[in-house]
Amino acid sequence: MPPQCFGRACAGSPRRCAATVVGLATALLIVAGVVACGLTYTDRSCLPELPEVHPTSARAGEAVAVSSAGLGCDRRLPAGTIYRVSAERAGAAGVELATVPVARDGRFQVTVRIPPGTGPGRLYLEISGSLYDDCKDTASSCVGYGVLLTVLPPPSSSTTIRP
Repeated sequence: MPPQCFGRACAGSPRRCAATVVGLATALLIVAGVVACGLTYTDRSCLPELPEVHPTSARAGEAVAVSSAGLGCDRRLPAGTIYRVSAERAGAAGVELATVPVARDGRFQVTVRIPPGTGPGRLYLEISGSLYDDCKDTASSCVGYGVLLTVLPPPSSSTTIRP
């Protein structure tokens, strides 16, 4: 008697059996992908409001305030949610500046100091630990959660000598 593969679906044909197994495996992967996507990528209709930085420009060593108005809906974050604020520059390792407790409605405010020695230019203050972290898209369609800051050059140290 010829071997059976999934009952009558293969009717004893090894090719038909292999095709059935491949078809079922593919369907299983598609279903798993859809379910996993739904579990790891949060509801996009309720993300935190974009953060702000005040002042928007400062020198290395100076302090700035980073804050957000919170979630744009009635959703609540788990009690004890903590965000991390890091200074990021292209081609350089990020530097963690602070951790901040987040209100259940997503509001937060923290004062951070621009690391000494940071050169002039644009500095990205990245906030991690938020719902934006759940985006695992490798096609770069995800947005980050952070804010740009302009680092000013140090004050000039020119001295005027008067007679």
